[in-house]
Amino acid sequence: MATQTTERLYTDSMLNEIIRRTSLLDRAKRSNGTLEEIASENGVSRRTLSRILQRDREGKELIDLRHNNPGRKSGVTDEALGYALQYLEIFPKAGFTGVIAAMEEGEYGYKGSIPTNRQLRYTLQHLPLDMRAMMLDGTKNYLNEVAMIPRREEERVNAVWQIDATELPVHAIDELTGKLIKPWLLSAIDSFSRVVVLAKVCRYQPTRKDALLAIQEAILPKNNPMFFAYGVPTVMIPDNHSIFTSPDFKDSARLAGIRLEFPPKEAPLAKGKCERFFRTVQEQLCARLIGYADQSSGLHKARQAALPVSCIQPLVDKYLLKYHSKTHSAIKMAPWIRWQENAEFAEGLLFNGADIKKAFRLRIESTVGKDGICTPEGWHLISPDLIGLSGEKVILRVPLDGTSNGVEAYWNDHKVADLTVVEGNTDMADAINKGKIRRTEELRAFRKMMRSRIKKVPKFKTDARKVGKENVESETPEKSTRGNLKSEPVQSLPIEEE
Repeated sequence: MATQTTERLYTDSMLNEIIRRTSLLDRAKRSNGTLEEIASENGVSRRTLSRILQRDREGKELIDLRHNNPGRKSGVTDEALGYALQYLEIFPKAGFTGVIAAMEEGEYGYKGSIPTNRQLRYTLQHLPLDMRAMMLDGTKNYLNEVAMIPRREEERVNAVWQIDATELPVHAIDELTGKLIKPWLLSAIDSFSRVVVLAKVCRYQPTRKDALLAIQEAILPKNNPMFFAYGVPTVMIPDNHSIFTSPDFKDSARLAGIRLEFPPKEAPLAKGKCERFFRTVQEQLCARLIGYADQSSGLHKARQAALPVSCIQPLVDKYLLKYHSKTHSAIKMAPWIRWQENAEFAEGLLFNGADIKKAFRLRIESTVGKDGICTPEGWHLISPDLIGLSGEKVILRVPLDGTSNGVEAYWNDHKVADLTVVEGNTDMADAINKGKIRRTEELRAFRKMMRSRIKKVPKFKTDARKVGKENVESETPEKSTRGNLKSEPVQSLPIEEE
């Protein structure tokens, strides 16, 4: 009885649709207007009216009977869906009708269930692009390429951080140039507590130094009680941007004891928590600011009124107070409360801040000269350990604060020296001055000692040389005779004739 009732209801719906389309077809034939006018008068689309007229000209039924089949199972199996995608890839003009016809005839060895035209059309139209590409690829390797991974939930604070950077949809005024720019937001979020440990606004696209400084600031304890989250994460999932894949970032993370897990490319799901935070900031903060770029005529309105770039960071900090104190939909509590309640089980809270500052440094390639290393910044670095490396290229790890104190030199991935700067080094200058003073005092003491010893040496008496008037007069004639000497002509040498 249940089956008969279903068939009767199903038949009634078919009849109602046939009557409606027949009436629409008659009105279209009697009207002299265009298809757009007829469709608008009868409340249907031009495409629907054109399809009804075409089926009438071809002598087909006004309703496709394949759209309804009560005896057929609902849904589309994975086998049918994969076959349909591959068939449309080979024959793009076949359409859904051709796909179902191929299934019914068993082309290419198909033996699975056959869906209805409506089921197949609806499923393919609402199929995600990554799932479509995965089924076309037909291999499990695609799962790793598009990061179709299960949602990752952590059990401890600071177990996993996700870090990424995005361009904010806000036009702001750069105070240095007076031009409109779109600032960037560099952010890191704790996967367990959803606490945003890092939210740094940059004027332009972040550099390697910006990323290292921001992460170092996020790890170290803050003096601000409103932003108390800190610690060294066990795992960090960064984006595949060049600032995160650079040797500077990898070396710093390795020396700080952080394991990097880079997600597959074009895979935002792998760092979905950070991406979701970016979307929340854009919807709840950026959309309410002057100069919002995604509004109608956003650039034109921003040219009339916009915020300075320096005002964006305080606004982001103020928004974080609201974000951290509001109940999060995923964890069912405020992020701050979850971080505080689980702080006793947190990872990476005990560390030496000096070691973290020493770990996060920039890499600079330089060449060793005869008198040491001269950098583009104008530093002259020396060390006795550089002897024998003249002309070799070394890697310098420079502190992020811009000072030259504690620069390390690496050659073939091995540390060879701790360098000392010559110019501007007050310690070295004091040492040199003290050495000069000490040496001057030693020389003075040595001269004083030598004078005292010379005075003690006995004097020897010798016959004095007598130079009198007689000797002078005896020498005078000789000098006069020498002056009166006449020069004789030189005899010419005989020349032999041939």
